[in-house]
Amino acid sequence: MKKFIYALFAAKTLQLFSFLDPEKLIEILFGVGALQMPQRRRHTGLVAFIGISLCIVLSTSNVRAHIPNASSGPESFKFSTGSINESSNTFVPVKKPYHELNDTSFLQRVVRSACGGGPCDAERWENGAAWDDGCPNAAGAIDDGPSANGGVVRCGNSAETQSNIGPNSCYDPAVFTASTGACINPNTGAAAAVTLPLVDQRVLWFNFDVRAFAGGYDFQVIGGNEDIAWILYYSNSPENCVGGGGLSGDCNSLTYFACGTNFTGWAPQAFNTPIFDITTNVYLLVWDQGFSKGDVGSDNFSINFKARFGCGENCALYANGNPTVSCNPDGSYTVVQNVVGTSTTVTVTAPGSTSIVKNPDPLTFTDLDPGAPPNVNAGTVTVTYPAGVNYNITLDPSGSSPNCNNVVIMGTAPNCCTTPPCSISGASTVCPGATTEHCGPVGQPGYSWTVSAGGTISGPANQQCVDIIASSGCNTSYTVTLTVGSGACTSTCTKTVTVKDITPPTITFCPPGSNLGCNPTGVPAAGAATATDACGAPTITSSLGSISTDGCLRSQTRTYTATDGCLNTATCTQVFTWTVDITPPTFTFCPPGSNLGCNPTGVPAAGAATATDACGAPTITSALGSISTDGCLRSQTRTYTATDGCLNTATCTQVFTWTVDITPPTFTFCPPGSNLGCNPTGVPAAGAATATDACGAPTITSALGSISTDGCLRSQTRTYTATDGCLNTAT
Repeated sequence: MKKFIYALFAAKTLQLFSFLDPEKLIEILFGVGALQMPQRRRHTGLVAFIGISLCIVLSTSNVRAHIPNASSGPESFKFSTGSINESSNTFVPVKKPYHELNDTSFLQRVVRSACGGGPCDAERWENGAAWDDGCPNAAGAIDDGPSANGGVVRCGNSAETQSNIGPNSCYDPAVFTASTGACINPNTGAAAAVTLPLVDQRVLWFNFDVRAFAGGYDFQVIGGNEDIAWILYYSNSPENCVGGGGLSGDCNSLTYFACGTNFTGWAPQAFNTPIFDITTNVYLLVWDQGFSKGDVGSDNFSINFKARFGCGENCALYANGNPTVSCNPDGSYTVVQNVVGTSTTVTVTAPGSTSIVKNPDPLTFTDLDPGAPPNVNAGTVTVTYPAGVNYNITLDPSGSSPNCNNVVIMGTAPNCCTTPPCSISGASTVCPGATTEHCGPVGQPGYSWTVSAGGTISGPANQQCVDIIASSGCNTSYTVTLTVGSGACTSTCTKTVTVKDITPPTITFCPPGSNLGCNPTGVPAAGAATATDACGAPTITSSLGSISTDGCLRSQTRTYTATDGCLNTATCTQVFTWTVDITPPTFTFCPPGSNLGCNPTGVPAAGAATATDACGAPTITSALGSISTDGCLRSQTRTYTATDGCLNTATCTQVFTWTVDITPPTFTFCPPGSNLGCNPTGVPAAGAATATDACGAPTITSALGSISTDGCLRSQTRTYTATDGCLNTAT
């Protein structure tokens, strides 16, 4: 019996294959037009169906292996029956309730298994503008031409319609799990309940785009009598283009952002884009809520899709994220709100604020009309409040549309009163009467200075630095008080300054002392010493000390004293030295003179005279006097002089004498000779010869010469020689 049933079903199947073309077969099996199903789904369903049918024919033992999830239940099969409509070339089934179909019904499982899919099987909208620059299209260039037909919602209120769109997939939560939030009835704006599609229920995935900064758009999903429901998703990786799969964005990563039920007309308000300033790649999921597993064919449906106002033509205003609240140094705070919008001028009010800054100003947003750049769709509002005032900012857009509503930003004032730092710089000890600058920390919003007795403020008292004049008295003090900050955010600090002078003056010139030499009459008068002092001009006085004695030496010191107003002193000294000495030296050895004899060539060199002095070693010099003449006698005196430090002197002399005589004596009488006759016994004795000399009495000597013989004659000569003191001789 089973083999008969399988053969019968296979025969009928083959009969259908021979009768119908593949697209008609898809329409019969899946209840959708072949062109409404993605190409790969058409092929998958057809091949699966043919393959399983052939398996049935070839082997009854392989039935369960080729039927997914086949149970071990009853081995009976029930199929829809029907007839072929020859004129329309269609198969007209007689539907049976789903519950009458056993779970092992391979036909239903083959059909549903071939149909399953997700957003990546979506159909792209055939109308609208088109991305203009391929992928990637970083600039977001768009072709808004009338024949672009690229699935991007156009500008303007002229809606474009794609009609008779039916299912192109079956709901498979293993591929994509649908979810909803607060769904609406778009005809009233009221909340609506939406039932998610059942597993394997036929659904429509539909892809279209809304350009960046549009802010909102209108769309419709209009079904016939079906109970249509829809969910909007957006791609988490948006693109300004259609990729190789014919879809935009990443179809595998979607985020839910709206859901609802069937439209009867345009919704009361435009649909907002989930992120204002980037492109929205929309994935629309549509299904018939009226389907139940008991009615196999009831999940088919057909819709018309329309969209318009994709360029922000209507007034719209949104807060772009949460406000940023920051404290200012003066305790106030600033609220910065980023805003986005289209086709409006925004008025900003903020009661209690101190300033409102709009950027741009005026805060006017335009639409995205490609023929009228530049387009302005984002701005900021910066509002400053004093400390403690809660913020309440109202952004009031001009114009009217469902999305053209006041935006109110409210919040509690932050605690911005961070105690400002307070410190006082400047000297802690100052001179009497001195002017001293004291400064507080840089960059505070306010300064207030006061000073106690002992000081006086000179100039303004509300700046970072202040000049304070100390009192003229020594060993006093004053206290400086500074308050920094403003309003409720202030801090106060003090500094005590001692008024005194503990630094002595500095002597800049001290008259030098000197050695006054010997036996001065007194020391010189005081010189002009000079000195400076940090606290004023010091007074300079001088005083002479007593005379100090050290042998012949004397010294006396004059002290100069510089005294400031607080009696601090500095001194310098001027020392005079001198010698007291009125006693001449004493020679201890004076070289003796001598008689140099006759005709010396000169006197001897000076000898080594020595002398002593009570006040030190004297200096000894010598000098030769002139030659004195006394006849043939000459004399010359050398004088030795011993001089002490005070020019006291002592002398001794060394006398040299000599004779100058080069003239021989002159005989005044020479005894005459005589003839002694014959044979005398001898010659007479010497006679008394006389002679004179200019330098003294010469000495006369005589000498007999030898006897000369001339035959019988004999002669003998006596010679008389007169010799003077210089051995000059005459004969």
